[in-house]
Amino acid sequence: MQLAPLPTCSLRTGCAEQHGGGSLPSLSFGYFASGYTRVLLDSTPSSLASAVCVIGVAVMVRAIGGHGRHQRAQSACIKPRTYSRVSLRSSSVAQQQTATASSAFDWERAWYPLSPVSYLDTKKPTPFTILGRRIVVWSSTAPDNHVHWHAALDMCPHRMAPLSLGDVQEDGSLRCAYHGWCFNGEGKCTKIPMARNQEEETKMCSLARSAVATFPVQEKQGLLWVFPFPGKEAADEAAKCEPYTVPECDGTEWVMTVAPVGYEVSVENTFDPSHAPFLHRGIMKFDPKRAIPMEKFLCKDDHISGVDGFVLEHDGYDEGTKGMEATRKFSPPCSNTTVYRYPDGRVQTNQLYFVPCSQHETRYIVNLSLTGEKKGKKKSGRGSSLISDAMHALFLNRIFGYRFQEQDLLAMRGQEQVLTESPGRQWGDQYVLGTPSDKGVEVFRRWLYEHAGGGPAWAFGSSQARPRDDSSMYSRWERHAKHCPKCRRVLKALGNLESGALRLSAASLTLGAAAAILGRPASATLGVCAALASAGVKQWAASERWGFITSVPQKGVADVNMYKN
Repeated sequence: MQLAPLPTCSLRTGCAEQHGGGSLPSLSFGYFASGYTRVLLDSTPSSLASAVCVIGVAVMVRAIGGHGRHQRAQSACIKPRTYSRVSLRSSSVAQQQTATASSAFDWERAWYPLSPVSYLDTKKPTPFTILGRRIVVWSSTAPDNHVHWHAALDMCPHRMAPLSLGDVQEDGSLRCAYHGWCFNGEGKCTKIPMARNQEEETKMCSLARSAVATFPVQEKQGLLWVFPFPGKEAADEAAKCEPYTVPECDGTEWVMTVAPVGYEVSVENTFDPSHAPFLHRGIMKFDPKRAIPMEKFLCKDDHISGVDGFVLEHDGYDEGTKGMEATRKFSPPCSNTTVYRYPDGRVQTNQLYFVPCSQHETRYIVNLSLTGEKKGKKKSGRGSSLISDAMHALFLNRIFGYRFQEQDLLAMRGQEQVLTESPGRQWGDQYVLGTPSDKGVEVFRRWLYEHAGGGPAWAFGSSQARPRDDSSMYSRWERHAKHCPKCRRVLKALGNLESGALRLSAASLTLGAAAAILGRPASATLGVCAALASAGVKQWAASERWGFITSVPQKGVADVNMYKN
């Protein structure tokens, strides 16, 4: 996504020059953690129901990030240095960036997390988009039952149909749904059903144009990673670096959301904790009246590297985060590792990834592990799985998961609308930065324009694509539920419950009517009560299921209130 189609600028505020840089705030998911933490610290469950909610919150706390503090600026004056977007895109890397060639960041020569492995179906292909390039992922099973993952362009070379519409064969090859062409994990065409004979099939399969481009992949820390470098040297380039992970996330659980907003505003949001008391007012204890000016927000050693990123240090931003010390390490292209150190000695680590899919779509992947958890053998069994699924649904639908994120999405989508509708202005002229709380945005923008060419290198170049509409903002199914195995299981269970309750209600009503005809009033009354109770269960299941699909109310006026009680 290009925030401004014409010239862009890198900001260095007066306070940045005096204090040595800027630091990062935290993203939509990043704020869940502090919200969870406050519930655990400030609430005492008085009933079983409240206890369940608190447990649900605790489980989710570490998935998200916390919040930070910033250093107070000594000068509100912003002194932008202007870079021409044309020069950023058309010249060499060394000319594009003020950094040295060794420090320049190459968007295609990096590992990106595609998805939690738990979200993938080994029996069918899954489509993804990264840097504007459509790819398909599928797996094959070796004789020793080891699963091997493969990634290729989501395009059959025969007639350009998406390979993700196809199916995986017993030998691990991917068959195109259009005409049955098959491809192995190396992208080589292995079968053409419409070939008249073996000679013709062999000849067609051996053509270079009959192969599909593939990309290096690897599984690490429960995530499937891809190296989206096109070309024969992809494997050699991929071997030169490793995916960015942290030891604290070994054995963690991941949650993925596909956000209908761009990479730049997403990362800015995660580096801006000071918005939480205002944008998220009414959720947990977020309240503008509790906000406090951030005193500390620094870029460690004033060091920003194209390859290594930067580290930010900050303090609290409201009454609930007083005394907290936080660091945020940005590791290109998409990692934010946030560590919170609380006055009572607790240390919390949150890992967040923001994967640039297209100009107005970013994949958020966050961890759900709490620091200090024992990383032993996980409990298994149907009962444990049901509890885990129920807690996941409780958090998203009933605590604040979806509504919290939608508040962020509406604000970020609004930013994109204004920035794409102002073609004659530099983004530095639109942003008015100057307080310590702005330092995270400033430092990220310095990295973006001085070291990374001004934004993601989209596969087919940038365009004036319009930001997404409201239906995308409110579609919980498209953002999360359709990708998440837990949500899909809960949805299936709710659907079964709804159907079963409907049948039970009809049967009870029929039996009640029969009892009334036979002159058995007690049985008739019982039948009617059972029918009414079943109808109530059916309605509850339908309402809960609706909550996984959209934020638009199921009944009445289709207005979405982001700040309802």
